Amino acid sequence: MKFKKILLTSLSIFTVMTSTVIPTFANDSKAINNYETSVYARDYFSGRTGKLNSFNGRESGASRISSGSVNRNAKVTGIELNIDVSRGSDPFYVIIQNPDGKRIEKYISTSGGRIKLNDFNGNNAEGKWYVSIRTTGIVSTATVSMKVNYEY
Repeated sequence: MKFKKILLTSLSIFTVMTSTVIPTFANDSKAINNYETSVYARDYFSGRTGKLNSFNGRESGASRISSGSVNRNAKVTGIELNIDVSRGSDPFYVIIQNPDGKRIEKYISTSGGRIKLNDFNGNNAEGKWYVSIRTTGIVSTATVSMKVNYEY
């Protein structure tokens, strides 16, 4: 008799617990062109250039920042730059090129700092990115850290 009570109590507790558990998944849904899409993951990759030097209005050599092994369906959701400008540098443009060849230029004063970009939002994140600078004066030297946020 005692065994029956324990068994029934255990089964009752098990039934209540399993019937009240509702599976949930951490995904966001977005409606794009009347189609429902789901975001399964958000992540980022980052990199840092070496010293970029630009003289007399010429573009510096480009420094490559690779996405590594991100999902091929990953789309950019934002880019953050942290720019360290060397003392004595003239203002310049920082130039970012994405893996598809799209380039943007942002004016940077001599103070540098952090800037956020949304120019590449929705673009492919996977591949090789390039960062360079172009001085507006005689000489500019800077180092750029770039963080590319993406989702897929």
